[in-house]
Amino acid sequence: MPNIDILVLAILQGATEFLPVGSSGHLLMVPQLYCWGPQAPALQLAALLGALVAVMVCFAGELIGMLQGFLKVVQGKRDGRVRLIGLLLVAAIPYLVAAFLVERYAGDALRSPLVIGNALVWFGLLLYGADKLGLTVRRVEHMTFGQALTFGLLQCFAVIPGASGTGITMTIGRVLGYERPEAVRFAFLLSIPILAALAAYKGWLVFQAGGAIDLPQAALAFGLSAVAGFLAIAFLSYWVRRSGFMPFVLYRVAFGAYLLYVFYVAGGPAC
Repeated sequence: MPNIDILVLAILQGATEFLPVGSSGHLLMVPQLYCWGPQAPALQLAALLGALVAVMVCFAGELIGMLQGFLKVVQGKRDGRVRLIGLLLVAAIPYLVAAFLVERYAGDALRSPLVIGNALVWFGLLLYGADKLGLTVRRVEHMTFGQALTFGLLQCFAVIPGASGTGITMTIGRVLGYERPEAVRFAFLLSIPILAALAAYKGWLVFQAGGAIDLPQAALAFGLSAVAGFLAIAFLSYWVRRSGFMPFVLYRVAFGAYLLYVFYVAGGPAC
């Protein structure tokens, strides 16, 4: 794959993984729009790992705190920090089960431009409505396990490319009354176990497939994705303390409408 393709796709993986714009939809549609060939699974894995490292670095303090809390519980002591681990697992497991079932039984059924274009538009509008109507009274520390399960069950809609896992988490958070920065924070934290599980699964597929891996290209994909992910997290964390999700909603609607126009009105990409 040419380096320019790796550059674009790695940056897309890192940035759209954390911005509420739909990473899988972009990764599926951008290569089709520009008539690029399929990305090698090893490069997809490298970009995914880059995004995972970015969010782990950004939340290293909280991850260390959760680990310390877990070790104290193992030693028979009480530590409230371990509760967040349970909340994240309750919220992550339903999505991972749904993603496995869709991957195994649905195949490419959800990967059409029609599905992705509509998901970008309608889930974007849901985010806008939730942000405008949602209260601002709760923090992640107030979350119950019932609410975490609500996050997990509704997060299953993220198996639809273009819906955006982080976007759905932010939407649910605002509906449940979480402050905007707290909804974003939980979305980022929830992405850690999800990305780790997806990377492990994709790594197993790469291992089973065998074959040579282009290490320089994999390193490039990893590095670019990590930098893009770090910048996306920093930007969104800063932005939501001062403004809402409107720019992302407008982008989603515009990109979704463009996809529907290109593939169903204009007859497809000109290539």
